[in-house]
Amino acid sequence: MDKNKNNNCIRALKQIEKGFIMNINDSEIGKEIEILRKLNHPYIMKLYEYYVNDRKLYLISELCDEGDLQKKIKKIGKFPEFIVKIIMLQVFKALNYLNEKHVIHGDLKLENILVACYD
Repeated sequence: MDKNKNNNCIRALKQIEKGFIMNINDSEIGKEIEILRKLNHPYIMKLYEYYVNDRKLYLISELCDEGDLQKKIKKIGKFPEFIVKIIMLQVFKALNYLNEKHVIHGDLKLENILVACYD
């Protein structure tokens, strides 16, 4: 988590070991990064920037401070039906947007649905 110096917005900072990736732009993760940077939807996490050095890839994204949906379900237990309806509607709207952009998610699961808390 980090604060943008220009506008005081809090962003998430994720570090990924590069491992055997020599050129980010030619890799699968590089393609995913470019797709994410072009997407703009309220129910899809926004990727703002990325940086690469010799050892790591740094992703700066929207902060989803409540973790993933799987952890949230384990913590809370059974959700009320009206909450499930809201979550499913948001997921379906996001998937529809991706479909309109000719993007396939490819790994849709509870761990990949992040939860943000807005005051």
